[in-house]
Amino acid sequence: MSSSIPQNDDQVDVVQGFPICSHEPYVVYGFPVMAQPQYINSMEFNTSQATPSTLESQLESQSHDNITQGFCSDTCLSICSFMIILLILGLFIFLLLFSSYAHRPILDVESASVSILNNTASWNIRILARNPNKNFEFDYSEFDVRVSYRGEYIFGTKTIAFNSVAEDETLINATAVVPLVNISDFIANPNPDGTVNIDVNLKGSVVVQKASRGRVEQTSIKVLCKDVRIKVSDDERDFGAVVEGPKKCSVKMKTVW
Repeated sequence: MSSSIPQNDDQVDVVQGFPICSHEPYVVYGFPVMAQPQYINSMEFNTSQATPSTLESQLESQSHDNITQGFCSDTCLSICSFMIILLILGLFIFLLLFSSYAHRPILDVESASVSILNNTASWNIRILARNPNKNFEFDYSEFDVRVSYRGEYIFGTKTIAFNSVAEDETLINATAVVPLVNISDFIANPNPDGTVNIDVNLKGSVVVQKASRGRVEQTSIKVLCKDVRIKVSDDERDFGAVVEGPKKCSVKMKTVW
């Protein structure tokens, strides 16, 4: 065994029979070289290399998110189902109430005419009464009819009693012969368009009952046909049909028993 004297500080003593120390890892054939940790600097390390504690926290966070999403989905589904059930139940109750109560009759003035003869005026007012119900019918008493012009009474009359079955239409005639003086005012002073406005009021009572002869109740009925416009003819002796078609009337009913 021999040794040599180093010539400078960089030289290293070499001992024969022993390998020179190196920073490279030993290589054992059949096994991979062990990788060294990659440090970014003296204070930080690569966070992409997940530690067990980091993986555990990530799994817990994902599990919590999945549970929260599942809970929200179930809650929303339950709320939607409950709202749909309420909607169906409300619709059923509405249809039940809709079919259990009678709707008011519909009355229109179809025509109103007057003929003057021998200082008298013959009136004929035709009123159409309609029953909009499918399960109810109306038994009307006599109507007391009152006709006025600008608040002034012209004449009064009565109609006959009648029955209106489900979805039926009935024409009522209110006729009267009155002195000519009662209408002299509006004959002489029609509207600029050659029409006159009259008010027709009806009062009576009606028995409402189901078609199956179940519930029965009696109600008072008031009908107001306001500002019915009728056309004055050229010779100012006859009044024609109602202007602008049938005149709709307001109907008020109040239960008696």
